[in-house]
Amino acid sequence: MAHAMNPPWAAPARAKDGPVALHDYWTPTLQAAMYSIAVQQELTGDKGVEGTFEAPARTFEVVAPRFTLDPALVHATCPVPGAAGDFSCVLPHISLTGPTLPWERSPNAEAGKTTPWLALLVLTAAELPPDPGTGETDRERAIAELTPDKKTDVPAGVLIPALSKEAVTVGPDRCRTIDLRAEVFTAVVPRLDELPCLTHVRRAVAPGPGPEPRPDDVSVVLSNRLPRTPGSYAAHLVSLEGLGDWLTTLPDKDTRGENPVTTVRLVSLRSWTFEATAETHPGFATVASALRDSSGDKPLLRLGVPWNGPDAPDPASEPGPWRLRQGYVPLRHRLPTGERTYAWYRGPFTPVVPARLPGGVEALDSEAAALIHLPAQNMFDVSYASAFALGKVLALAYADLPATLGQLSALGLETIARFPDGSGAAEPSAPDAAGPVALSALRVDGTARRAFEAALTGEAADSAAQESRAAAPPDLAARLSAALFPVPGSAVASAYDQAVAVTLGALDDSGVSLNRLLAAVPFAHLVPHEGLLPPETVRFFHLDASWVHAVAAGLLSLGIRTSLDKKLIGRTLEALTAAETLPVAGMLVRSTLVRDWPGLIFEARAGGTDVLVGAPHVPAPDLALVLFSAVPDTVRLRQPAQALQFGLDGKDFIVLRYLVPDRAGESMGDLVRLTQVDTHLRTPPAGLPREVFDTGRLVAALRDALAANGQWPQEQPPKPLSPVAAALQLVNTPGELVFAAPKILAGTSPQEKNAE
Repeated sequence: MAHAMNPPWAAPARAKDGPVALHDYWTPTLQAAMYSIAVQQELTGDKGVEGTFEAPARTFEVVAPRFTLDPALVHATCPVPGAAGDFSCVLPHISLTGPTLPWERSPNAEAGKTTPWLALLVLTAAELPPDPGTGETDRERAIAELTPDKKTDVPAGVLIPALSKEAVTVGPDRCRTIDLRAEVFTAVVPRLDELPCLTHVRRAVAPGPGPEPRPDDVSVVLSNRLPRTPGSYAAHLVSLEGLGDWLTTLPDKDTRGENPVTTVRLVSLRSWTFEATAETHPGFATVASALRDSSGDKPLLRLGVPWNGPDAPDPASEPGPWRLRQGYVPLRHRLPTGERTYAWYRGPFTPVVPARLPGGVEALDSEAAALIHLPAQNMFDVSYASAFALGKVLALAYADLPATLGQLSALGLETIARFPDGSGAAEPSAPDAAGPVALSALRVDGTARRAFEAALTGEAADSAAQESRAAAPPDLAARLSAALFPVPGSAVASAYDQAVAVTLGALDDSGVSLNRLLAAVPFAHLVPHEGLLPPETVRFFHLDASWVHAVAAGLLSLGIRTSLDKKLIGRTLEALTAAETLPVAGMLVRSTLVRDWPGLIFEARAGGTDVLVGAPHVPAPDLALVLFSAVPDTVRLRQPAQALQFGLDGKDFIVLRYLVPDRAGESMGDLVRLTQVDTHLRTPPAGLPREVFDTGRLVAALRDALAANGQWPQEQPPKPLSPVAAALQLVNTPGELVFAAPKILAGTSPQEKNAE
């Protein structure tokens, strides 16, 4: 089906996938009505018309929503149902996923196809009192009551829409209606010529064919009222079909034609309530500005301990401040011997570029091996030991892991059996040779028993060991050495590589990966002290890949029982870490910005490239964790596009926006304003608040202000301002908070691994 759209204006808003464009209207090919098709054919020849053919006329009906609206068609409302806040500068609106819906019918026969039939009325509790029994501001009725066979069926004093009956009714046979006093209806309803200015279409700018609707295309219906009176308001999306002749002045008589009009009955397609309060709740810009200020000049993930010295304390003379600046926190620590002391801990998130763990995590086979001794402070760095221990705990979540690691051990033993001559072995270094030889001694018949008997009879343990080594067959020691130290490229090494590949596949099938392990790390391990991330702050960090590798080492240590297992697990860990890329950096946001603006959009770019890794993780309502594939140049926190609002920029002014194509939607500067906006409010009847715009006067004032600033033609007579041009001036652009990349300290974290 083809649809008619006017050329778009670029809008100052962004959807999740990019910018959006606004259109004045999007009319369907045919509006809802009865249509007939007649076909006639004439046969002409030398003598003129020699015959005619006429087919019977065919009639068909185009149907569209009329009395009810599918809730799925409601994309968003502003304010949201049940909201409470200061809406004194907000024009409530509703977005509909049917982009042609407002133009599928007409208010009256004379209205053009670009005049919508929908309006959003915003009413106080005094103007539309709720039903005492139900608490609702509308009432359910049979649709037949709105299309009565006899006018006398309508109550006296009531004016109902002048609707024709349709053969097909879309939806149920009952609908919701509201009854407004005549003076309230005239005071709040838009005039016929104002309706186009209060409705437009919003489309996501995306490649592909333009004429057909896409899921992100919505129509937007604005109200003409600023809810400034503290109290409850009801917003009703109403049908004006059949009421178009009476939007300015009501008829002298009611529908019966007998009495003056006291009540106007309207079909309510969608309604919700919200509370206007005198108390001002901070908006996005206010919260974002406070978040930026409280985060500081260097929003890095470290304790904010006062430090009056240089930016980077000397680790030798000032080890405590240096550790704190490196992102460590002191924690209580119990030594293996039982004494209590303190130790330094840092999780995988660091404010500095982390150093690689000396010796690599492949050498780790226990928590003790992962401890880093700091002799100058007589303390330990337990960061990697804690990661290793956490990996052992996480191993319990993988039911298939023992079998997978057991298979790896079996494949290693099978390799030894397949290559009994030990060909292709590398000569181990002297310190490492003792291990395989001692292992071979234990496999000689009687050796272990003789050593045990020697211990019982008081013989020196070293003598028993020497006797054991002397009794060990030399070929067995060589075979085990060949198994543990194969020459690269040898048959033994190739067999191990195949075993590791099989194990990696099994681990992947079980869901074991570095990124999944990182996602499973408890938050207390990531941020071990609340002072690292105070309320209303943003903190940037590097990711210490060695810390995550230590978690993987702890998880795989479940399969270590022999020296051969240790070597195979080391190879597996090395392959696992080489096969997967971890994020490089990230940020933490702890703020009401996360809680109060669901769907907060994060953007991170480095050199023009998007470096955002996956979707933000929200471990708590006011907390977001975002990861990057590189250290970004710029990070933006953007208000969701669906949070688009319309209204004033201040209590009595509107900041003008450019309309020229290359800058459409951009602010012309805070001082380029339309002021004294309140003068364009209607004068209400006695007892009603002055909150409803004379939309025609407001749009004319915007047109004159834009023309004076070169954004609209200065013609006589003046060219009317288009609906989208007016909407652009009323848009409250989604706010954003921009961070330049924090100053990352160039130094790494030198660490000394404790030698056991």
